Amino acid sequence: MSVTIILRGSIAVHVKLSRYDVEIGDDTILREVLQTLVGKFTEIQHFWSTPDLIDRDTLVLLNETDIGLTGGLDSKVSQGDIIIILPLVHGG
Repeated sequence: MSVTIILRGSIAVHVKLSRYDVEIGDDTILREVLQTLVGKFTEIQHFWSTPDLIDRDTLVLLNETDIGLTGGLDSKVSQGDIIIILPLVHGG
């Protein structure tokens, strides 16, 4: 079983792939998926070292819904789910 992670926006041009498939087991939560992403793909480690930093710096969508509405990093994920990570752009 796997889920797909899609990187959008400015981050997509700075990594080798903009789409990653991550294997999951039963009762997997989003935090575990993002930890696998960070741990397995070194190009991601240049931007984030933990799921909490990903959540802080980006808009994370689980099947097109903001994870703030689905349980945050503790949202349950299932086979075939699509996770979109969209970096927030700040100006000053």
